[in-house]
Amino acid sequence: MPRLQVQVLIPGGLEEVWEHVTACSPTGRIDRRALRKRYGRLVAQDGDSYTFIEETRNAEETGNGEAENAVTWRYTFDRPNHRLMEAPGSSWSDRQDYFQTVAGGTLWTIIWEPKGGTLQTYAQWLGFQWRTKWRIYREAVQPVLNHFQAAGC
Repeated sequence: MPRLQVQVLIPGGLEEVWEHVTACSPTGRIDRRALRKRYGRLVAQDGDSYTFIEETRNAEETGNGEAENAVTWRYTFDRPNHRLMEAPGSSWSDRQDYFQTVAGGTLWTIIWEPKGGTLQTYAQWLGFQWRTKWRIYREAVQPVLNHFQAAGC
């Protein structure tokens, strides 16, 4: 199955990039208010796994593009190198974020693993390559780049 991926070099240190992207400290200290603001309402915690309910627009599941749904996300943090986002019982793709120290900053890799049949997965892959990848870059990656470039890292 194809995976959907975006990779970018962020001009900042690993721990700073981790904390900015995930809203979690690299040391394990938890700021529940920051997590709630970033991820939604916390409904369960088990070690480094947190389950949140996020109100979101989910056109793919509703088919009409207008309705809002609550999606339950389980986040597992392996500080400061890996974040796993899973939507159990949903057609939303699981997402993994990897953070790695490299020359010039932190390499941030985002990988989505689509759920569904082969034909549906390849259609998602094509749509991702032609449209979605650039929207994600503009809405998720570019603000992080802007933050660290403005900070002069």
